[in-house]
Amino acid sequence: MIDTKAFITETECKDLASLLNRKYAGFLAERYFEVVVDRNPIGVHAKVTLRNSSGSYFYPVEGRIADVDHDMTAREGGQLLLDYMGSYFDEYFREGGDVYLPIDWTEYEMDGVPLQMKGQIHNLAIEKMADEFLAGKGLDRDGHPAAQSLH
Repeated sequence: MIDTKAFITETECKDLASLLNRKYAGFLAERYFEVVVDRNPIGVHAKVTLRNSSGSYFYPVEGRIADVDHDMTAREGGQLLLDYMGSYFDEYFREGGDVYLPIDWTEYEMDGVPLQMKGQIHNLAIEKMADEFLAGKGLDRDGHPAAQSLH
Protein backbone atom coordinates (compact mmCIF):
# COMPACT_ATOMS: atom_id res chain seq x y z
CA MET A 1 0.00 0.00 0.00
CA ILE A 2 1.25 3.49 -0.86
CA ASP A 3 1.81 5.89 2.02
CA THR A 4 -0.44 8.92 1.45
CA LYS A 5 0.84 10.95 4.41
CA ALA A 6 2.27 14.42 3.85
CA PHE A 7 5.67 14.21 2.20
CA ILE A 8 6.07 17.92 1.68
CA THR A 9 5.00 19.42 4.96
CA GLU A 10 2.51 22.19 5.56
CA THR A 11 5.39 24.28 6.94
CA GLU A 12 7.38 23.74 3.74
CA CYS A 13 4.34 24.79 1.68
CA LYS A 14 3.95 27.97 3.76
CA ASP A 15 7.67 28.68 3.41
CA LEU A 16 7.44 28.25 -0.36
CA ALA A 17 4.44 30.58 -0.54
CA SER A 18 6.39 33.16 1.48
CA LEU A 19 9.36 32.79 -0.88
CA LEU A 20 7.09 33.27 -3.93
CA ASN A 21 5.54 36.35 -2.31
CA ARG A 22 9.01 37.86 -1.83
CA LYS A 23 10.28 36.83 -5.28
CA TYR A 24 7.35 38.38 -7.13
CA ALA A 25 6.62 41.24 -4.70
CA GLY A 26 6.93 43.86 -7.44
CA PHE A 27 4.15 42.20 -9.47
CA LEU A 28 1.66 41.18 -6.80
CA ALA A 29 -0.14 44.40 -5.80
CA GLU A 30 -2.75 43.05 -3.33
CA ARG A 31 -2.30 39.43 -4.36
CA TYR A 32 -0.43 36.63 -2.59
CA PHE A 33 0.45 32.96 -3.02
CA GLU A 34 -0.82 29.82 -1.30
CA VAL A 35 0.77 26.40 -1.85
CA VAL A 36 -0.70 22.93 -1.20
CA VAL A 37 0.88 19.60 -2.16
CA ASP A 38 -0.71 16.22 -1.49
CA ARG A 39 -0.26 12.60 -2.36
CA ASN A 40 -2.73 9.99 -3.56
CA PRO A 41 -2.26 6.37 -4.64
CA ILE A 42 -1.63 7.42 -8.25
CA GLY A 43 0.81 10.25 -7.70
CA VAL A 44 1.35 13.78 -6.57
CA HIS A 45 -0.94 16.82 -6.87
CA ALA A 46 0.24 20.39 -6.30
CA LYS A 47 -1.72 23.62 -6.31
CA VAL A 48 -0.12 27.06 -6.28
CA THR A 49 -2.82 29.70 -6.00
CA LEU A 50 -2.28 33.37 -6.75
CA ARG A 51 -5.15 35.30 -5.15
CA ASN A 52 -6.29 38.37 -3.31
CA SER A 53 -8.10 38.46 0.01
CA SER A 54 -11.50 39.47 -1.45
CA GLY A 55 -11.53 36.54 -3.88
CA SER A 56 -12.02 38.85 -6.87
CA TYR A 57 -8.77 37.40 -8.23
CA PHE A 58 -8.29 33.67 -7.66
CA TYR A 59 -5.88 31.78 -9.93
CA PRO A 60 -5.25 28.17 -8.89
CA VAL A 61 -2.48 26.61 -10.98
CA GLU A 62 -2.63 22.84 -10.55
CA GLY A 63 -0.22 20.11 -11.52
CA ARG A 64 -0.14 16.35 -11.18
CA ILE A 65 2.40 13.67 -11.85
CA ALA A 66 2.20 9.88 -11.62
CA ASP A 67 5.45 9.46 -9.71
CA VAL A 68 4.77 5.74 -9.32
CA ASP A 69 5.40 5.41 -13.08
CA HIS A 70 8.86 7.01 -12.81
CA ASP A 71 12.06 6.36 -10.93
CA MET A 72 11.42 9.05 -8.30
CA THR A 73 10.08 9.43 -4.81
CA ALA A 74 6.83 11.23 -4.13
CA ARG A 75 8.84 14.12 -2.67
CA GLU A 76 10.91 14.34 -5.87
CA GLY A 77 7.70 14.30 -7.92
CA GLY A 78 6.29 17.13 -5.83
CA GLN A 79 9.48 19.14 -6.17
CA LEU A 80 9.45 18.62 -9.94
CA LEU A 81 5.87 19.93 -10.13
CA LEU A 82 6.71 22.94 -7.97
CA ASP A 83 9.78 23.71 -10.11
CA TYR A 84 7.63 23.59 -13.25
CA MET A 85 5.05 25.86 -11.65
CA GLY A 86 7.82 28.27 -10.65
CA SER A 87 8.97 28.40 -14.27
CA TYR A 88 5.39 29.04 -15.35
CA PHE A 89 4.99 31.96 -12.93
CA ASP A 90 8.35 33.39 -14.09
CA GLU A 91 6.95 33.53 -17.61
CA TYR A 92 3.52 34.68 -16.42
CA PHE A 93 4.94 37.75 -14.67
CA ARG A 94 7.61 38.40 -17.34
CA GLU A 95 4.80 38.60 -19.92
CA GLY A 96 2.66 40.91 -17.80
CA GLY A 97 0.15 38.23 -16.82
CA ASP A 98 -0.74 37.39 -20.43
CA VAL A 99 0.36 33.73 -20.35
CA TYR A 100 -2.31 31.26 -19.32
CA LEU A 101 -2.59 27.53 -18.88
CA PRO A 102 -5.44 25.56 -20.44
CA ILE A 103 -8.47 25.05 -18.16
CA ASP A 104 -8.37 21.27 -18.72
CA TRP A 105 -5.52 18.93 -17.80
CA THR A 106 -2.83 19.23 -20.47
CA GLU A 107 0.37 17.20 -20.89
CA TYR A 108 3.75 18.88 -20.43
CA GLU A 109 7.24 17.53 -19.81
CA MET A 110 10.11 18.55 -17.55
CA ASP A 111 13.47 16.78 -17.42
CA GLY A 112 12.00 13.99 -19.55
CA VAL A 113 9.16 13.35 -17.09
CA PRO A 114 5.56 13.84 -18.25
CA LEU A 115 3.24 15.87 -16.03
CA GLN A 116 -0.12 17.56 -16.37
CA MET A 117 -1.08 21.16 -15.65
CA LYS A 118 -4.19 23.31 -15.70
CA GLY A 119 -5.30 26.71 -14.45
CA GLN A 120 -8.19 29.12 -14.64
CA ILE A 121 -8.67 32.58 -13.18
CA HIS A 122 -11.87 32.99 -11.17
CA ASN A 123 -13.61 35.92 -9.56
CA LEU A 124 -15.02 34.20 -6.47
CA ALA A 125 -16.69 37.40 -5.27
CA ILE A 126 -18.75 37.70 -8.47
CA GLU A 127 -19.47 33.95 -8.50
CA LYS A 128 -20.83 34.19 -4.95
CA MET A 129 -23.03 37.17 -5.87
CA ALA A 130 -24.35 35.28 -8.91
CA ASP A 131 -25.11 32.19 -6.79
CA GLU A 132 -26.96 34.34 -4.24
CA PHE A 133 -28.94 36.06 -7.01
CA LEU A 134 -29.93 32.73 -8.56
CA ALA A 135 -30.84 31.26 -5.18
CA GLY A 136 -33.08 34.30 -4.56
CA LYS A 137 -34.88 33.48 -7.80
CA GLY A 138 -35.22 29.81 -6.81
CA LEU A 139 -32.66 28.66 -9.38
CA ASP A 140 -29.52 26.56 -9.12
CA ARG A 141 -26.14 27.53 -10.56
CA ASP A 142 -27.15 26.22 -14.01
CA GLY A 143 -30.35 28.30 -14.06
CA HIS A 144 -32.65 25.35 -13.36
CA PRO A 145 -35.28 25.34 -10.62
CA ALA A 146 -33.55 24.60 -7.30
CA ALA A 147 -34.32 21.24 -5.70
CA GLN A 148 -37.24 21.39 -3.33
CA SER A 149 -36.73 20.27 0.24
CA LEU A 150 -38.53 17.05 1.22
CA HIS A 151 -39.33 18.29 4.73
